[in-house]
Amino acid sequence: MSGQCAKRHPVEYSNIESRDLQGVNISTPGPAQAETYESHSDRGGYYAWSDDWAIPSAGKGVLLFKANAQNDITVAISPAKQVTKPMYEIILGGWKNGGSAIRRESQGGILARRDVGFPSPGVLADYWVLIDRDRHLVSAGYGTQPGANVLISYTDDQFIGGARYFSFSSWDHPVDYEGIRSGNLP
Repeated sequence: MSGQCAKRHPVEYSNIESRDLQGVNISTPGPAQAETYESHSDRGGYYAWSDDWAIPSAGKGVLLFKANAQNDITVAISPAKQVTKPMYEIILGGWKNGGSAIRRESQGGILARRDVGFPSPGVLADYWVLIDRDRHLVSAGYGTQPGANVLISYTDDQFIGGARYFSFSSWDHPVDYEGIRSGNLP
């Protein structure tokens, strides 16, 4: 299955409520559909783009998900439902879980890098990614509270205001993604 993302099954979330998470308002009206995907990408390809995988407002929102990975939790946020130039590529636990980075294109130059990976390789854990056109901010971390436990953050003077659609990838090990959902920022 190398080189593809395999849709495994939908998971229904019917009790997601709006709540304040350190200044981030996650609001999902009505029942939200979250899905489970397993990435077997070959060196960072993105193959699962969907109308359903979108942040509610272009350039401003939060993505919440769970992942089970040894390394290279990779998220793309693009203005279109495909790999584009520019787009954001966020890598958590890259370089054998030794670093995290933000790029403006797939496999492109690194905008920001920290020599920190995620805390629990091989364990299903919560992660978040947020983009905020008002603050020109791209940020990602672990846990259920966006803005807490930041692994990587970047203030982008050339912020991609149309970034809205997201996809997942991996590098040299499969990554299981589940509980995938997005919400609004205040």
